[in-house]
Amino acid sequence: MASLSSENKQKCVAAVLQLECVQKEMPLLDHATQAADDRILLALLGSIAAQAPTLATLDLLAKCYDSSARLRPTIDVVPLFPFLLESLAGRINALGPPASFVSTPDSKVKAQQLLGELKSINCDLENLAISLVPLMPVDISSPNSSTSSSLLANTHARVIGQWEKNAPLQFRNVAVGGTFDRLHAGHRLLLAATALVATEGIYVGVASDRLLIKKKNKELLEPYTVREVAAVEYMQRINPKVMVRAGALVDPKVPPLAATSADFQAIVVSEETISGAEEINFVRKSLGFDPLVIVVVGLIGGATGAGGKLSSTDLRDIAASGRGR
Repeated sequence: MASLSSENKQKCVAAVLQLECVQKEMPLLDHATQAADDRILLALLGSIAAQAPTLATLDLLAKCYDSSARLRPTIDVVPLFPFLLESLAGRINALGPPASFVSTPDSKVKAQQLLGELKSINCDLENLAISLVPLMPVDISSPNSSTSSSLLANTHARVIGQWEKNAPLQFRNVAVGGTFDRLHAGHRLLLAATALVATEGIYVGVASDRLLIKKKNKELLEPYTVREVAAVEYMQRINPKVMVRAGALVDPKVPPLAATSADFQAIVVSEETISGAEEINFVRKSLGFDPLVIVVVGLIGGATGAGGKLSSTDLRDIAASGRGR
């Protein structure tokens, strides 16, 4: 699919997607990723999107970031789950409104219904029409195929701790942490998973500027306040029902709030940060607290690295070399 020129890009694109069919509907995600200027609102349909999340939900969620990981790692992809929202159309209008509304032929009827609801909320969208994206047959074995996954091998979602297999992943208060520089598809998966499994509160620990002084291309790091706001607001876009708080991670020798507060029930991490969660549980045990359930999401690969995971370091390297211009 040819890249769209900047003149043809739309500031916000709404894409109607059957979550269970996300692999099949990857051409729709590719189209939206290329068409949007800064944000893609994924209106997720199907029984899985309408229910509290399980590990299967998190694996399907990871695939929602496949196109952005391959094509535009930092574009704002916002998955909208009906079980979290009073009105899917209302949320699309609040976060958009969209300049473009796309669907596959298979979802046309439901997309028309959703667009009708959207127009009843916002009369300025009277002329907005559905653009249908055909699902072209592709060779899924090809690494360049739009249906080949960027989820790295053997990094599917899993749970460490006492949790019944296939049970809904729902916790009152959930912790998550990271640097969140140049918020990219991998960050968004981690934060979106956190927003899905929390029912009341989220605490996000964000690495302080002082903690990052030895990072490569540190002069290109976004300031703490920018990174904190980006992480908090992204989770709020996905789950407006929970309260999201943030704090700085200043000293690696000082246990974070998730370790010293009994109020948390779970922590969301990637495969590479499991050891940090285990250290938190060690501290909690010494304080007499129950261990956190550790929810692990997969690592996302991308075009920026040499066959490895998508990373902010690679994105800063690109910016430093001028290749991102």
